[in-house]
Amino acid sequence: MNKNILQHLFDGEIQPLENIGVDNEKLKSIRDMLAEEKEILSKTLNDDSRNNFSNINELHREVISVHGYECFVHGFKLGVMLLHEALHNTDMLTRNSVS
Repeated sequence: MNKNILQHLFDGEIQPLENIGVDNEKLKSIRDMLAEEKEILSKTLNDDSRNNFSNINELHREVISVHGYECFVHGFKLGVMLLHEALHNTDMLTRNSVS
């Protein structure tokens, strides 16, 4: 039996955040450079500063996660609104209604 998208979503098999940017070479390159720079900086810090740096990185990841969620919700709502408008404004599809 083939699952529909709602079944996949309900079963937790769809993870939008994990799929965003996986094929974007520019994003991969920037992530690699960022990781390298973080590693270089981390090696120069003392234990307290390294701990602070780690906390900053964790907060940054949390901000990115929340922002990604908000972008997803906004995009989803926008898509639904576009679909709603397209389905309910069918009079615009007739030749006589075009100005």
